[in-house]
Amino acid sequence: MKGYWLLAFMGWLLFLTSCGTTHSMVKGSTSPQKNPQMQAFLGLGEVEQTMKGIQVTVSADAIFKKHSSRLSHDGTVNVDAIAAALLKYPNDQVIVVGYTDNSGTDMKNVAFSQRRADSVKKELIRQGLLASNLSAVGNGPAEPVAPNDTAENKKKNRRILFLISSPETAAER
Repeated sequence: MKGYWLLAFMGWLLFLTSCGTTHSMVKGSTSPQKNPQMQAFLGLGEVEQTMKGIQVTVSADAIFKKHSSRLSHDGTVNVDAIAAALLKYPNDQVIVVGYTDNSGTDMKNVAFSQRRADSVKKELIRQGLLASNLSAVGNGPAEPVAPNDTAENKKKNRRILFLISSPETAAER
């Protein structure tokens, strides 16, 4: 039975990779096998357990059309998959945080990242999440995960972060 689940999971990762979506990576000290809530997000982005809860990071390219705050078709599918995972935990509070690289002015980047975070939030609400449990923040080029010195690193900095806190994740601490 263990082999079946491993095979199914590997197939899911292969599917996501072939669709151009981001693959899953788990960070942090909590094993996803010990945290079923973290398991719900595997395959949807980079998953990390933090002191504040679960953090899921998805590349902006997996959600948005280039230079746009509108969700792409694949982006809608990806956000809907995250919504499905979040709907399993209706008490969760979710902060959607948009980030950009450092191209352009900070003011334009913060506004652009806010529009992207708002677009994701709207799609989560459309999928049935409560607006009162969601907030959206645009951080622009703040908190880069890589130096903005190459096209590849700039791509890493263009991302959407889902910060998920709930009674379940608080109990894990």
